[in-house]
Amino acid sequence: MKNAFLWLATLGLGIVLFIACSDHGKVDQDTVDKDTELLPDIEKKYNEEETEALKIASDVTLVGQQTLTANLVKAIEDSGTAGAVVFCNIHVGGIYDSLKANYGATVSRVSHKNRNPANAANERELKLIEEYGSKPEVFALSLFDDGDHYTAYKPIHMSILACTKCHGEPGVDIEEATFITISMLYPDDKAIGFKYKDMRGLWKVEVPKTAL
Repeated sequence: MKNAFLWLATLGLGIVLFIACSDHGKVDQDTVDKDTELLPDIEKKYNEEETEALKIASDVTLVGQQTLTANLVKAIEDSGTAGAVVFCNIHVGGIYDSLKANYGATVSRVSHKNRNPANAANERELKLIEEYGSKPEVFALSLFDDGDHYTAYKPIHMSILACTKCHGEPGVDIEEATFITISMLYPDDKAIGFKYKDMRGLWKVEVPKTAL
């Protein structure tokens, strides 16, 4: 059973990396319409500074997803899904710090159903999550000029079934030991009840204009 689970976790890593590489920055032109206010406009022409900000954000989210997924697979292999929860609690901040050191951009993830209180989505992000959720074919980053910096967002979906092991239904998808660990580390947790392919949240990358 353990070997089968580890095989599924490793397979999941490959699928995630394939999705990240093949869909990163992709927009189906038939899916972005006038009803979406915040999703990227396929006809927009970005200036040089905006294009550079998007390139940085694209690289950051790709490397961030690959790094996080690889470490979670290893944590599951070593300590099960409860160990993956502990890893996130202790080490995700270090991954973000490393990305900032390498790219000069502040990185986080936000959600409408956050696990860490610091990752609660604001009003704009809630609207973006709603719009990306209604257009699951859209993977392109959304870019906003926030004065002294640009903020870019990329959607996060429950792209593999293994995601439900920490974010699905307690007692159905989430094992008891994992749920106890979540409850201890995140007493105000909201990040459960998700299903496969659900909209999970957003990567958020803030790129200072001074870095461009």
